[in-house]
Amino acid sequence: MIKRGYGLVLLVLFLLFSFIVYAQEEDLKEHHEEEDKVNIPNSVYIIYLVIGGISIILSILFFKKLGIKKLSKYWIFLLILIVISYGWIYYSKSNIQKEGVVICKTENDCVLASHIHANVDGSVCGEPIKLPLDTGDSTKEPHTHKERNRIHWESLLKVDGTTKEILDYTPLKLGTFMQVMDINFNSTCIYDKCNGDLCNDKVGRLKMWVNNIENNQYDNYVWKDGDLILIKFEGE
Repeated sequence: MIKRGYGLVLLVLFLLFSFIVYAQEEDLKEHHEEEDKVNIPNSVYIIYLVIGGISIILSILFFKKLGIKKLSKYWIFLLILIVISYGWIYYSKSNIQKEGVVICKTENDCVLASHIHANVDGSVCGEPIKLPLDTGDSTKEPHTHKERNRIHWESLLKVDGTTKEILDYTPLKLGTFMQVMDINFNSTCIYDKCNGDLCNDKVGRLKMWVNNIENNQYDNYVWKDGDLILIKFEGE
């Protein structure tokens, strides 16, 4: 007979797997305009039957061994795991983190709550750019945590109550972030180096790329979730 501890672990794994399959099925339906056009493979229903049968058998065995009081504790624990799993699956499949959530107190008083990130890399005359860690107020401005050269934004932005468009992109401009980092940065300069200054005995010039595409917006660039920003000042 299956040991009680191993049996409980198997039961949890089986039910969680069943729930994940169900979530995948629902996600598939959501990507079609008409649900009746979605063909769910027979294997999915077979998996449900197998998992359901095993779960019922194990539950009967546990009921005899543990009694209803102890068994109810395991089911409560399992229910909590299912809720957490569902939340994680839903969040990972949605665009909530990337697009944010609009919250309105009144029709004309709305804000966008989001949690987004971007990476900044580069060098100045061969020296790597190292942004300070744990810098900036997380409640109102772009900031860093303990990951090197990673921008964080987890605050609120004013949006239009009707269109839901952001009214002021200044907090998400790269120049705003650099100011918080106490770094001089604009279309011609970074730190104490500006276009025309010598860099390794050559005339230096500032360049920037976003997601491997050269970008000339520099401090006015409004960074987006997942951006890879590369800044270089080097001799030509």
